[in-house]
Amino acid sequence: MVDLIELVLQELDKQGLMAYVAGGFARDMFFGTSFAKDVDIACVSVSDRGRAAAFLEQALPLKTGLIFQSSRTLPLSCCQGITDIFKFKSKSGFGLDILLKNNCQTLQQVMDNVDYNLSQFALVEGTPRYLGKTDLRVLHKVRTYVSDPREIKMQQRHTELLPTIRSWYDSGLLI
Repeated sequence: MVDLIELVLQELDKQGLMAYVAGGFARDMFFGTSFAKDVDIACVSVSDRGRAAAFLEQALPLKTGLIFQSSRTLPLSCCQGITDIFKFKSKSGFGLDILLKNNCQTLQQVMDNVDYNLSQFALVEGTPRYLGKTDLRVLHKVRTYVSDPREIKMQQRHTELLPTIRSWYDSGLLI
C-alpha cells in the first residue's frame, strides 16, 4: 500500500501538483497504530482544475492501477476550500481520496482548514508530523461545521488514542 501511495505522489508531482498525504493515515503512522481505511492526499495551489481533473480521472488510473470511482465539487462555504474530491479504490479495496484545494497555497493552510485537531497530521518528506496548534489531549474542532457521524467517529478515535497521546506528552515526545 505504501508503494502505491508513493507512486501516486510521484505521478502527481510529474503533473506539477504539490501533493501531501494528510489526515488519518498520517496520524495513524505517527502513533504507530492500525492504519486508517483510506488515504487522503491534498493537492495545494491547483491552478488548472480542468487539466488536473482530466489527469486524475483518465491518466492516473492507467499509470497506477487505481480504479476511479467518482468525483464531486463542494462549495467553498461547506469545506473551506476543498473544491474537488476524487475517489479511488485499489485492487485490494483500499480507498484513496485526492482533494484539489485551489485556495490553499501551503500544507499548513490545508491543516488549518480540516475538521479536528486529530486530523492535522501530514507526511512531510516521508515522516508523519502533527501540524496542529492545539494540545491533542483535548479533541478540538478546527472548523465550525462538522457532520454528526464525523463528530462521533472523531470522538471515538480520540478516545482510542488518548492513552498513547497522554503518555507521549508525559514523556516529552509531544509538546
